[in-house]
Amino acid sequence: RLAWVRFDITGAFTAKDSAVVEGTGTATITRSYQVPRQTQNGSMTVVGKARTTKGQEKADEINFAVADNNAPQLQVSVPQNLTVLQPGDTFRISLSSSDNVIVKYSVIRVSGAFTLVDSVATANNEQFVQRSPKLQVPATATLGTPISISAEASDWAGNKATATAGPIQYTDAL
Repeated sequence: RLAWVRFDITGAFTAKDSAVVEGTGTATITRSYQVPRQTQNGSMTVVGKARTTKGQEKADEINFAVADNNAPQLQVSVPQNLTVLQPGDTFRISLSSSDNVIVKYSVIRVSGAFTLVDSVATANNEQFVQRSPKLQVPATATLGTPISISAEASDWAGNKATATAGPIQYTDAL
């Protein structure tokens, strides 16, 4: 006679569950688990153990791979008519990123005549991220030096995508 069945899940995702079973013969117990979107790539082991009312136990296990091999999709751009910047100008960079699971973070880097970094960790478990930060050219920027823009997005599995925009010329109009 069965007394109980227990499930232990370990590895990239963990969970424990049990069920009291009454009766004789074969029992079928089905459980559903949702692996959280933030789960890292790795393996997972599910161990099912049953015990009879006489204390006899039997266990079986199965292994699964948890894998997200798809990098986020990423686009970064500046307005088409933005080809020259001057001291004190402000400009927007548009970033759009999506992932089949969740975008963990995105970063925009400006380099060349000056350096700026705009980094955002995605706290809301979003599959789609769009942002358009407004940046200002510092007075200390080096005149005559092109400005390059790069972006990076990562998902929870560590897959990364990169994109670029520009270059933009930085000159003094006077």
